[in-house]
Amino acid sequence: MTTFLSLLKPHNVFKDYLFKKNSQRFLTKTYYDSQSGMHVPIHDETKISVYMNWSNKFIHMYKNQDDAFEVKEELETLMSSSISGVFIDSTPEFPRDNRNMATLCDICPPNFSIFSWNSLQNVLCDYKSPDARETLLRHAAKNLETTLAITNNDNSEPWEIANEVATLIDTTSGTAGNLVWINLNRGSKVDADDILRLCEELSYLDVQGPTMKSRLVVDTIGGNNDFVEECMMIGINKFVVDSVDQVESCVKIVAEEGAKELVAVR
Repeated sequence: MTTFLSLLKPHNVFKDYLFKKNSQRFLTKTYYDSQSGMHVPIHDETKISVYMNWSNKFIHMYKNQDDAFEVKEELETLMSSSISGVFIDSTPEFPRDNRNMATLCDICPPNFSIFSWNSLQNVLCDYKSPDARETLLRHAAKNLETTLAITNNDNSEPWEIANEVATLIDTTSGTAGNLVWINLNRGSKVDADDILRLCEELSYLDVQGPTMKSRLVVDTIGGNNDFVEECMMIGINKFVVDSVDQVESCVKIVAEEGAKELVAVR
């Protein structure tokens, strides 16, 4: 016998399905990005990640297992200090450089990231390069993550840089340029206010895929605490330091902010 309540049952089942589906999305902390058609992670400004700049560290170990073991221990020590990965801004010149990088990526701890121009994990790409789009798409096709590198010796206006970066990300359907590194170590002089203006311009961008704030990685200008605090106020949560001592400064800032915490790699 069909009753009024039985007619409502299919609707209730559908509501239960929607509730379950939306609850799963909430638990995984993602949202639907209509521009890219992807479910992307929600940017959590309270989770602070710190990386180490290894640009001046020459790694020659592909022939020597002892050297490789020492480097592996060093990476594990960095990870125990809440370092999430290393940035190596050294252009490969010889075949051995690629072999060294392959060894480094092979021995690094799980969940620890290696960023470099020839990395087998996350490849750096100069956003000003004429073939930047093709390079990004080629690496993305190989399931490699990519990071757009912006140097501080670029004389372009912040809005010009932001527009070029947004175009690169959008023309790759948001799949390339997983991170955007504002690399301050190449230039001779760094103006914190100029860098903050660039960070703000980039943060305003509405790009396909994850938000620009979630992609930004900024050097700490030698451990400039005021600069780091300003970046955190903008919503940036990824930083590159030059030493373990600077990690302690970040920890202190995070503690003072109260609601924020340093992400520990596991």
